[in-house]
Amino acid sequence: MKTNIKFIFIVLCFVLTGCKQKSDLEFSKDFFEKLAEGNSSIMNDIDWENFSGTGFDIGGKINSISDKREKEDLKRTFIDSFSNSFKKYGSEPEQFLNWKIDDENESRTIVSADDKSINYLYLVVLKKTNGKKISSIILSNPDLQMSKVFISTKAPEVSHKELYMINFPQSLIDK
Repeated sequence: MKTNIKFIFIVLCFVLTGCKQKSDLEFSKDFFEKLAEGNSSIMNDIDWENFSGTGFDIGGKINSISDKREKEDLKRTFIDSFSNSFKKYGSEPEQFLNWKIDDENESRTIVSADDKSINYLYLVVLKKTNGKKISSIILSNPDLQMSKVFISTKAPEVSHKELYMINFPQSLIDK
């Protein structure tokens, strides 16, 4: 009986407050704004074991660390470093416009945005059983010397390994 009352209460809460799950587009935009601000509330929105992007492979580093505290420190450090770097170059999340879904299937969505400087932002949203998770962040600029690279994930929910082909500066590939 108690379980039924809890369930009814939760359902009523959602109905009365108009709560609904964010779309992949809203989720990505909100995530990126919080990441750029250094807001650690996004820690559970990242698929840390598979997380990668332009010039970094946090997932690989996290998987190589056995100490739980060190893993948490690395996660906080990444969020702080990303935010500090983003702000250092005078960037703001609001500069990214034209948010759209580039590609989508049952296991993942690729969301993109661009800014006035012809920089492109791509976020890969995995649809996992425990909710949506960001597995990749890619920033690119077509005015730089480019090479094509495949972004991939080790996540078992993704049926194919090559999620998206995008141009990267050669200097990032050589790292």
